[in-house]
Amino acid sequence: MKSIRFVLAVFLAAPLRAQNGPLDAFKGNIAAIHTRNRAAYLSHYLHTPALARVGPDGLRQGYDSFAAGAGASW
Repeated sequence: MKSIRFVLAVFLAAPLRAQNGPLDAFKGNIAAIHTRNRAAYLSHYLHTPALARVGPDGLRQGYDSFAAGAGASW
């Protein structure tokens, strides 16, 4: 019975540990914005032409155009 509890505890704890990855990425992204660290900010985005962004002008794609304007309003 103890071994079943142990396996169950490990099984349930694994997803909780995995959630720190996205949370750490989010916190790092926000920290980069606060410190106006453009390189750190851009490191959180996938460098691909398929990068999708939505804004007031609608859907836009592409990392290069995104990176060109990143930090301009800081």
